[in-house]
Amino acid sequence: MRHRRSPARALDPEDESHREWAVLSAEAPQLAATMRRYLVQLTTFLAPRSVDVADSTLRQLARWLVAETDVAVVSDITRTHVEDYKVWLAAQPGCTGPAWPRTPSVSGCG
Repeated sequence: MRHRRSPARALDPEDESHREWAVLSAEAPQLAATMRRYLVQLTTFLAPRSVDVADSTLRQLARWLVAETDVAVVSDITRTHVEDYKVWLAAQPGCTGPAWPRTPSVSGCG
């Protein structure tokens, strides 16, 4: 039997993720709430490490959206935003070379 990440762990106030989501929630409440709800859903069928990777990746995307766009809700994300994010991501330290791993945050891309 595979162990599931406890939703309570995702809300642990001592957790770096929780602290960062609190900041993002203050800056873009609906965006952060939607992404966090999605992460809670992931805990029902993904391994804990996979949820951690998704959490890190979504926080990175949310930080970029807040800093570089006027997006306040997930439904406002367009293809142009995704393309611009990919260009930004490729320019980050550790993200060089022709082939990236499937999980950028694990590879150091972000």
